[in-house]
Amino acid sequence: MTSIDFLNKVHRSLDSQEYNLSYSPAKSKNYMLYCNGNFIGGLFDEELCFVYADRVSELLGHPEPVCRGYSSTARHRMLVIPEEHWAKALKLLYTEKFEWSRLVYDITYTSIGAAVVEDFYDENVVFLRFCFEKKLLKRTLWTSRAVSCGWSISIRT
Repeated sequence: MTSIDFLNKVHRSLDSQEYNLSYSPAKSKNYMLYCNGNFIGGLFDEELCFVYADRVSELLGHPEPVCRGYSSTARHRMLVIPEEHWAKALKLLYTEKFEWSRLVYDITYTSIGAAVVEDFYDENVVFLRFCFEKKLLKRTLWTSRAVSCGWSISIRT
């Protein structure tokens, strides 16, 4: 069981403009934890647990992961995070699991948005050239009622 006081303590310590935390109830009066809409762990029996991430495990000295979840069947491999590592562990976890999503930009050429694409290209030609040379651009074709084609930037880890 996790108290509201502990939930508030975690929220005050970690919630920010960059990391918007939210919670949902789990079994035994515990809480599942989300950051910017992404599942990252939970609050279980007055402990903060994050889903397993290599960088967080390194920060903590490679502890043995625990299995926690919102029911007896839906369980996740997690790491118990000591309070002195909360902020650093959140940053490492979010960077490892979700930061790539901020770097993906979909450029779709349609007759309505042609000016937007041209403006984007003019303002970002150096970045696009870098992405092209590193083979981060991939051509995407869609067929539906409206036919369009585009380029998307994919980040390889």
